Amino acid sequence: MKKLIESVTYIPSDYQQIQFRGEDLPVVERPIQDIKFGEEIVVQHTHLPWYFKYKECVELVLKQRSDKGENARDAVRYHEVLMKSGFFDVYLQFDDYRKQKHSEVASWTDGDINLIRDAAEQYFHRLHDLKRGSQESDFICNFEDKDLELDGRSTSTLAFVRIHGEDLVSKYYIKCHHFGPDKSWGHPPDINELYCYKLMELIGVGPKCHIVTPIINSGTKTSVYIATNWEDNFELMEQVIRENSLTADMVVQLVLLRLLLFIADLHLQNCGVWKGTINTAIVDFEPKNEITIHDDIKAEFFTTFPHPEWKEEFKEVKNQLDDNSWLKIAKQNLDKWDLSRKIELAQEQLEEILKGMELGFEKRKLCYSPTDQLKEYFDILNKNLENLQVFLNSTS
Repeated sequence: MKKLIESVTYIPSDYQQIQFRGEDLPVVERPIQDIKFGEEIVVQHTHLPWYFKYKECVELVLKQRSDKGENARDAVRYHEVLMKSGFFDVYLQFDDYRKQKHSEVASWTDGDINLIRDAAEQYFHRLHDLKRGSQESDFICNFEDKDLELDGRSTSTLAFVRIHGEDLVSKYYIKCHHFGPDKSWGHPPDINELYCYKLMELIGVGPKCHIVTPIINSGTKTSVYIATNWEDNFELMEQVIRENSLTADMVVQLVLLRLLLFIADLHLQNCGVWKGTINTAIVDFEPKNEITIHDDIKAEFFTTFPHPEWKEEFKEVKNQLDDNSWLKIAKQNLDKWDLSRKIELAQEQLEEILKGMELGFEKRKLCYSPTDQLKEYFDILNKNLENLQVFLNSTS
């Protein structure tokens, strides 16, 4: 009988509540035989009361209240339960309500530490299962509060992960994307930011990173997390300057990246150096809104500096070199990065990551889709790089 009910109502057999003559059907003696022609049985999904609790939380979030975050978290938890039980496949009118309201409500949970951790565990577990195939293998994923020396975001956590094929546990710093929430609702991510993380990883400026999507049933379309691998080999720019270790190589690399990638907010805690090298390290940044082909790449190159917070230290290093030496260092670093090839490789990697993602992205003017926005960004990035290389080659 349950299979017949499921075929008609789409209610999975494990979630059917069946009543006959005011009582649950299983307690009626000889249930099938006692049903006479014309009599009704009442069937509903066992999670129907959960839906009304979910709806109540949604309505509270959408009102002007001070406890939006708490109610949004409850709404997301109810939503997860309802989605897993197939509830919205049964009640299409309730599914319409969910589609209209839920993503806005869920955006208020983008910075919830527990949901970030759930998303990270789900992501790494999926990666573990993909790598192990049919082999038996232990998965490790534990969380701790972030280190004090890491940035001041409250929406971040540390994860210690070991997946199939790895001998050691890896430490990851997991945070929301730059436009994610602090104490309010989340904004859509900027697809250029995700691309920059992949590109900087490939050229050795950024740490190894993973783009982590939210838990499948949370329903948010604005949440995406960035998990960067930490091997305790990062030295803050603040410490580099304090130790008088700032070099021309470090600052030229930051100038090039600001100039070409249109990134900002490279203050003393967001950048530094990989210990034992002269290679710049960037662990956080702000994607700029204005992206354009530079009218005068030479002027931009000589006037760009990483951040006002340490402009004087930058100028002190720059003034020790003539223009030709400055240009020579820039050319050496572009060659070292193999930037033209890495730009294409990062594009391929990001496109693979984005497949199947149901996310909204921050829209720039005249860009109607993430694909259009990425194409515009690549075109501008490649054109500025080409112009810069022409200028550098003309001076050698």
